[in-house]
Amino acid sequence: MLDSRIYRGSGASSSSSSIETLATSAMASGTVPSSHPDWANLLGEVLTLIAKRLSAVDYCSFSAVCTSWASIASPENGMPRPLSLRKNEPYLIFSGDGVGNCQQSDFCTLFDYLDNSFTKIHHLPEIRGKWIIGSQFGWLAVIDELANPSLLNPFTRSQIELPPITAHPEVEPVYDSEGSLAGYSCYDGREYYTLEESQSALVFRKLVLSSNPADGDFVAVAVDTGGTLMYTRPGYREWNIWRFPNGHGVADVIYRDGKFLALTHFGDVYAMDICSPLSSPKASLFAKRYRGYIFCDTSYLVDSSGVLLQVVRQEEFLKEESRNRTCKIEICSLDPETGTWSLVTSLGDHSLFVGCWYSASLSAKEISWLQENRVYFTDDNWDKIPVRQERVRDIGVFNLSDGSFGTCYPPDMRLTWPPPAWITSQI
Repeated sequence: MLDSRIYRGSGASSSSSSIETLATSAMASGTVPSSHPDWANLLGEVLTLIAKRLSAVDYCSFSAVCTSWASIASPENGMPRPLSLRKNEPYLIFSGDGVGNCQQSDFCTLFDYLDNSFTKIHHLPEIRGKWIIGSQFGWLAVIDELANPSLLNPFTRSQIELPPITAHPEVEPVYDSEGSLAGYSCYDGREYYTLEESQSALVFRKLVLSSNPADGDFVAVAVDTGGTLMYTRPGYREWNIWRFPNGHGVADVIYRDGKFLALTHFGDVYAMDICSPLSSPKASLFAKRYRGYIFCDTSYLVDSSGVLLQVVRQEEFLKEESRNRTCKIEICSLDPETGTWSLVTSLGDHSLFVGCWYSASLSAKEISWLQENRVYFTDDNWDKIPVRQERVRDIGVFNLSDGSFGTCYPPDMRLTWPPPAWITSQI
């Protein structure tokens, strides 16, 4: 059984303990007199060193202690502003500063649509070398340089281990003559993938959770680039594979009413009951494909105020730019009585967010900057984008009213690597 524990990065414990520990270390080293620990009047250099090692949440608490500490946690002191986020509103999160190749950066940046501003989440070494493949409940789903998945909370620096890629029943490690890991072999018939190739070839393109990991027990469902669905939970050492009839691969997964709903590439939706550790997993056909469905790798399920929606995103290849671009988006809703789908022509005051995160429907009445009747999307075609790292990201917004497409973030961010993801703050 896997010890799927939550742990925190160095210096990322609770506000009071982390600050006190660092300050006490400074006093012990002689930086400040230990006989008179005046917390409010620690040397500015010491406070700056402490602030640089705190998580985003602890950094906010640090800045609220007193006036002198607030002056340390300020741009005037060369430090980022403390985070001030609106709970449950979507932001774009980038590795590094979001310009160029940021895979080795040790911080992240948030883009705020309210005022088109950027906020740095400083001191996040846990993100270095990782790709963001999604987010949910304020946690990032990430893949490291060995193709292993995990969960990372960028605001608290908490991490949760998940079974590694070698826990996939069809993936085996390959070692060189010196006994060092050289790559992985898998079920596709190829001899093996090198470590450099593995992060893209064996990537988990979707990871969905049944509940907030911070609350304890949860089930994690992952989908790889081939459409294979796997699931695990805390205490498990392996990924359990679930295969659907006719070998259909999975395009998207959501958690709804106590079950996971899986959308296949052929448009059928299956309900999966895998959350209870006391009963055998089972699945049943929940809804058949809608009439006129076109086979598509990029499609999503969204729960919009109790109505199940299916979003189909079609792409075109721009030969002159050697990249794919979203050219059409269709939405249909499921009638729970008849089990049939019908085309949606308006979302009312709601808009959808799909792509690199857990798909969601949000109300423009509750979010001041949000434009209604839109589909906001990010680049999440993981079987293509890893080999096109330097090319323009397919990110934008679709207007359901007139069928037009537009941009939804600054153009100089469109070459970033790894691609950005949506995230909501839970703090």
